[in-house]
Amino acid sequence: MILLGNIVALIASLFMVYAGLLKKKSKILLFQCFELALYTISNLILGGIPGAIINFLGMIGNILGYKNKLNIIAKIILTILTVVLTILFNNLGIFGYLPLVCMITYLWIIDIKNVFTFKIFILFIMSLWAIYDFSIKSYVATVFDILTMISTIISMIQLKNSKKNKKK
Repeated sequence: MILLGNIVALIASLFMVYAGLLKKKSKILLFQCFELALYTISNLILGGIPGAIINFLGMIGNILGYKNKLNIIAKIILTILTVVLTILFNNLGIFGYLPLVCMITYLWIIDIKNVFTFKIFILFIMSLWAIYDFSIKSYVATVFDILTMISTIISMIQLKNSKKNKKK
């Protein structure tokens, strides 16, 4: 089952990489839905019920975002669902709460305008996902989480350097 879960996680991760290359927000959200659906399946295969719940609710959030319906009421409802379902179905102890923190953080920072600040939050979120994914033996997802963190750090350095060059 570990092999199958990691194969599904690899396919999901490839959708994540592809979505990261896209420029149009609607297409990004659409491909992230495929990614999240596959991560949901991978988490279920690997016994990570909290991650499956969070990925499924994340997919719903992306669908709402795709339809421009991710307003404050939708965020509150998704937050409540996330907390309640994670508490009810957490089978992993403390590790089971990491996806919960990720989902709530992402849901409420998605609208941040400052790119550098947004990337700091992404680093935080991805580090929690890396710990969670490793805990459920989703090694492929862990590698992609780490690669995402590395690319985010590189992007942050480039962003800082471009700001310094503009000041000169």
